Amino acid sequence: MSINTADFAALAVTVVLFAVIYYLDYKKGVDFGLLTLLGTVFGIAVGLGFGNHFTYVEIFGRIYTNVLTALVVPMLLFSIIASITNLSESIHLKKIGGKSIFYLILNTAIASTITVIAAVILKVGDGFAYKVADGYQKVEVPSVVDTIVNLFPSNFATNWSEGQIIPIVVFAIIIALSYNAISKEFAPLLSIATQPFFGYLADKWQSPRKVSILLSFANILCMFIFAISRNFWILLLSSGLAVSFMNAVTPLTDRIGVSSPYQFGKIRLWGSVGYAIMAQVSGLLYQYISPFANFMAGVL
Repeated sequence: MSINTADFAALAVTVVLFAVIYYLDYKKGVDFGLLTLLGTVFGIAVGLGFGNHFTYVEIFGRIYTNVLTALVVPMLLFSIIASITNLSESIHLKKIGGKSIFYLILNTAIASTITVIAAVILKVGDGFAYKVADGYQKVEVPSVVDTIVNLFPSNFATNWSEGQIIPIVVFAIIIALSYNAISKEFAPLLSIATQPFFGYLADKWQSPRKVSILLSFANILCMFIFAISRNFWILLLSSGLAVSFMNAVTPLTDRIGVSSPYQFGKIRLWGSVGYAIMAQVSGLLYQYISPFANFMAGVL
């Protein structure tokens, strides 16, 4: 194996220039935009100075492009999922999605119109003698049905490896919408399972009051866990349990109210008044302190 001195010299100079950029970035805090321009100037200088002697320098470029290619699909996938899950309300999704599709179609229509008009005015292709190459085989154009079907993912790994972006986008949207649906429907589904159990427990103990107190403390614990947690599954479980506990408390408290010496209508009336007052207090806590304050107030 022959060793080319110019190739090693180009590699050495490139490493030194990388070190200079690293020093300016981490030691001097130079703006990223300026560093980008400086890196471009360094690259042009190395290219002009060493010409075709880039055997070892191209290692950096190839590694960089390979890493970028590998990151495109995950970044696209998770950015779409994060965007949709952060906009969990369907009305927001419809507005943003509708506007995005509208502007995309409008942009494509304008670009196509300008291209056709420019081609007609400039008479693109006039006088050009087109000759089909020998051995040419006509490429079959997919049908409309196949085109629509291919927009949806069949094998995520295959779509990733072949760079098929639209199926990946559709896959990300399906995952995000499923995420939103699970987070919304989990609590009602859990309530269906828990309410009969706590009703049975109240009948067995012959004390709806004890079960209500137990559920209240369990609800407080779930609210506290929800407030301090950052893990999705813990948030989902704690919020679902909190809602199911509150739903289970409602019929038990109604049962206690009916069996009490006080009029049930007045009990419900004052309960509604208390709910209205606390709703206003909760809004003030959210606006002037923080959302976290609501959970702490609920715990206390």
